[in-house]
Amino acid sequence: MTLDHFEELVKEYQPNFRLRDKAYSDIVGLFLGDHYIGYRLNRGELHLDSFYIADDNNISKLFRRGRRGILDLLVRRHLLTREEASKINYGIPKG
Repeated sequence: MTLDHFEELVKEYQPNFRLRDKAYSDIVGLFLGDHYIGYRLNRGELHLDSFYIADDNNISKLFRRGRRGILDLLVRRHLLTREEASKINYGIPKG
């Protein structure tokens, strides 16, 4: 799933989410409205599962989560329902 497709699906369910990326990095931020609450994603293809595990010796390394991990975070924070997260995860548009 491309980042653009993921953004379209998320915006159907939560219109106040925004994706921001920077040209010099492969990290993309998924932000909720005010741009202070956010989650990090990988640019380009969003993998279903995580593909990078942080090093225990270096706590400053970033977690790169897959779309399943990001959607689980959004459900736990009550920003999406489990049904909405499943539909986004499998690319099913709303309505």
